[in-house]
Amino acid sequence: MVGFGTGADVDERTLQFNSDRITNMIGDVGWPPFLQSLCRNISRLDVVLDDASHIAWHQVMSFEVLFPCLNPNGGVYIVEDLNANYFPVEPFKGGVGMPGTFVEYVKGKIDEMNAYWSCRSISFIHRPDGTEYRRANPLVVHAARDANQYK
Repeated sequence: MVGFGTGADVDERTLQFNSDRITNMIGDVGWPPFLQSLCRNISRLDVVLDDASHIAWHQVMSFEVLFPCLNPNGGVYIVEDLNANYFPVEPFKGGVGMPGTFVEYVKGKIDEMNAYWSCRSISFIHRPDGTEYRRANPLVVHAARDANQYK
């Protein structure tokens, strides 16, 4: 099996590393049209490795544009250097629990994925498809849409 890689960088010197298996594209990851062009120009994204600016809003935007382009049969999205989300200085504007950081964004996504399991009900479990079934245990699950009433 032969692998192929595509890189993205603002520095044109990366073009010197292009080969029959490596393609580097020049562009700014802080510009959504460039990220969208990656989705259009790369035949299949199996792995995205975000090791770019380390600026939280770039990480969030890149994820929002590139994640939907991942191979739906097992694509992997990796973000490096998340410690930069805790730097309080410019341009990072991070910190523990700081809104707008990629870490907080991901925490929200984790909550979205798992809210379904966190709510209480007296007698019914509501499935995402709208059906429900009775359960004797009072610690049962409601659909995520009902989660806010229990906060």
